Amino acid sequence: MASTAADTGHLAPAGLRALDESLANLVRQGVVDYQEAYLKASVPTEFDAIVKEGMPGDAELPPPPTEIFTPYAEAEKA
Repeated sequence: MASTAADTGHLAPAGLRALDESLANLVRQGVVDYQEAYLKASVPTEFDAIVKEGMPGDAELPPPPTEIFTPYAEAEKA
């Protein structure tokens, strides 16, 4: 019987989870900056856990971005 996202503890649908896992792999390989990947992750709180899964236990992640850029930010200021 197939388990649901709720059963496995993952809130994101399988396709989005795969995207986050791919982003996490690129971060661990040093190809993509953590903060850039965080902004693209489907569920950022889960993304942190996914990145940490493949890292040594004492490794620390940089802080998440404090300012999130959107293409609409400038228009909203006007």
